[in-house]
Amino acid sequence: MFERAYEQEQQVSRQIDALYELAFTEKAFAELVELQWFLTEQVQEEKSAREIVGRLQMVKDDPSALLDIDMELGNRTTAAGT
Repeated sequence: MFERAYEQEQQVSRQIDALYELAFTEKAFAELVELQWFLTEQVQEEKSAREIVGRLQMVKDDPSALLDIDMELGNRTTAAGT
């Protein structure tokens, strides 16, 4: 499931990149500024998904390690702190 989520994040990154390229080509500079926020957020989202997949691949089927990861992910908060 997390590998699929990571693939989805990569796809979203490609879509944002395509929008950014289009805005640049069209000299839509205000849109470039708006897209920069999405780029910044997406870099973090993709990094987070990649790190989770890496950790899961490392622990494989170790039940205690999987529980630790589950607890850690369950305690995460959003960027807004909620």
